[in-house]
Amino acid sequence: MVIAIMFYTVNANYRISLSGDFIYFPKIIEVVKSDWEILNESTPPQFIKSMRSLNIGEDVQFFIERANYYDAVGYDDSVFRVYQCLLQDNNHKSYKLVIVDEYQDFNLLEVSLLKLISQKSPILITGDDDQALYLYLRNSDPKHIRDLFYDEDYEKFELPYCTRCTEVIVNAFNDVVETAKSCSKLSERIDKPFNYLPPLKKSDSEKYPKIKLIRTTIQNKKSKSSNYFGRYISNEICKIEKEEIKESKEKGFTTVLIIGSIQYLRQVHEYLTFQNHDCNEIKKDTDNLKLDLEDGMKILKNNKESNLGWRVVLEISKPNFFEKVIKETKDLRKNLINIIPEDFKEKILKELEDFQVTKGVQHISDISEVEGALNPKIILTSFEGAKGLSAQHVFIIGVQDGDLPRNNNNLTDFEINKFLVALTRTRKQCHILYTTNFSGKIKNLLYF
Repeated sequence: MVIAIMFYTVNANYRISLSGDFIYFPKIIEVVKSDWEILNESTPPQFIKSMRSLNIGEDVQFFIERANYYDAVGYDDSVFRVYQCLLQDNNHKSYKLVIVDEYQDFNLLEVSLLKLISQKSPILITGDDDQALYLYLRNSDPKHIRDLFYDEDYEKFELPYCTRCTEVIVNAFNDVVETAKSCSKLSERIDKPFNYLPPLKKSDSEKYPKIKLIRTTIQNKKSKSSNYFGRYISNEICKIEKEEIKESKEKGFTTVLIIGSIQYLRQVHEYLTFQNHDCNEIKKDTDNLKLDLEDGMKILKNNKESNLGWRVVLEISKPNFFEKVIKETKDLRKNLINIIPEDFKEKILKELEDFQVTKGVQHISDISEVEGALNPKIILTSFEGAKGLSAQHVFIIGVQDGDLPRNNNNLTDFEINKFLVALTRTRKQCHILYTTNFSGKIKNLLYF
């Protein structure tokens, strides 16, 4: 998306009917879906998936036209617009060097865009197919980075040392990989070294020589006393040394990272909050795309004639003329402000006079470290959401048959990668928790 916005800035043609004041609005997908339902009286297609897979048809055309009408772009369509323009522009700008990170998470659209850019510019690509977790969230495919690895036109470099993890974590990672390969898993994986770096991690490795595997007899969502995941994690958090908390704050990473499926995260979050631990809300895998009134009012505050601002307000308020007005916008020359009934328009404009933005405003109660207090930063997240994060102490919860993996007899490469990513978030101590009984259902430990 950064590449897309950069192209929009230097070349107005790449905006494809957007104005110079277009809005980056990821929730545009929700607006367009609603438009499709009203204008076509049918379930909206998978617009984003079509763009990501370059399956270009009437649905994508509809999306682009409606986004133009609202003078807004989201993430994927901003990339798609640039890709379409570069296909037609053989004289696009070149760069001294283009650097790309996390290539294993790229989908076909993004890969195709980079191929066009690389025709005129040298490109440095980094990635790790062991961390390919966005197959379902973003339609990515580790095949793309594997294809590059075996492409003789590219020179290969290795980064063999892990500067984050202790010796036991590095050894465990390599043991999991070797065991998986012996069971005919990870057959397409790029073979690469993953080595421990003693000078940086020697003291931590000596202090935390083992991974803690914790078996709980029961995990019950209806009883705090049976919330053994929460109870164990709460007790361990209380044992964390102040120096480790201080180090994490000074170096800008998390003190405690709790990784697992949402049903377990909710229970742990509830227990930790009950015990007065300062927890962030559960980190979602993707941005929250739910529209709210403040989205529309904020846009109208800056531009009272914005089609997008009025459209969001209509979506939330759902006045009795709602669908009638949207159907009139099928003629893309009609602006919403000229279609909406005057009394409704005057009501919203009156409310706009007193409107104050509240989202994104930080209150003193939201700050975990106040007046010198040294509280550990705690984040709860899914396996996919853990990408890019690290912590002094990592708790991987729900590592048992039926959860991770879904089926012990049919373990997938994707599930192995989820576990490897979670494991390697660890800077000091890793705790792996499993239960033998979740809400009355018998569970078994993950094994190969």
